[in-house]
Amino acid sequence: NKVDVNEIKNKNFKKIFTFYKKDLVNRIELFYNIGNDKKIFEILKNVFGNLDKKLFNECTENIKKTNSLFPILDNDTKLTKTEVINRTKQTFEENNINWQIKFRKEGALASVDTNKHILFYKESLKGYSENFFNTLIAHEVLGHIRQSNNAQKFGLKIFETGFGYYDLLQEGWALYNEKKANREIENRLYIYYITTFIASKKSFYETFCFLLQYLDIDNAYSMTARLKRGLCDTSIHGAFLKDKAYLEGFKMLNSATKKELKLVESAVFDFRYKKEVFNILKEIKK
Repeated sequence: NKVDVNEIKNKNFKKIFTFYKKDLVNRIELFYNIGNDKKIFEILKNVFGNLDKKLFNECTENIKKTNSLFPILDNDTKLTKTEVINRTKQTFEENNINWQIKFRKEGALASVDTNKHILFYKESLKGYSENFFNTLIAHEVLGHIRQSNNAQKFGLKIFETGFGYYDLLQEGWALYNEKKANREIENRLYIYYITTFIASKKSFYETFCFLLQYLDIDNAYSMTARLKRGLCDTSIHGAFLKDKAYLEGFKMLNSATKKELKLVESAVFDFRYKKEVFNILKEIKK
């Protein structure tokens, strides 16, 4: 049975809901200021937090130690579209997931629609390597979809959408699962953080030129456009800060306890209100 929110009127729920409301207001303000070049980056800081120069330096040093940023893409074994569908369905069955699988020409290589319960693949995925496909399964299915399914079991919408910094724990959990299929996942996350930091201090063109030392021209442009989304004036310094959440969330879950990991798998939450969330879950289970 669905749980009535009114039945959980206690200090635990009120405390975290107050924080959630503040986070939600920031996100609504962000949406309404898309295109407002003077204001949007200040709002982004309220939503995703500030960049860390120390972490940027750490990422830069780590990147210097590797010769291949994305070795998982080098596998020659290619999957057909039928193989992609069948293997995804098998993973769905093994995890009691009742979602649809659809292909589309545009968009990310793989993405999920948690409201309509659809896993989208890009049409070109049928030509990707088996290893790379396995990383997508680990990230999207065993990460995002399984977490979303578990959150819905509580009957509280707040556990489906998360609250305060839930981006870190959503993406962190997906990446934590992806690491099982891609041991060198950190390389990609280092690049995300480095480029987000650079884009926050450089123009579109300067960011693009910087990325050329790591990526080919097409991927460098795509990444720059991703980092600068929301901008009208390409000469302005600033970045859409969500990409820093990937590394931060991954590091957060890498140091989490088994009990915390189990809770993150069940519902997205803010570690700052860990005690209150545990208490709420105990009430729901009664």
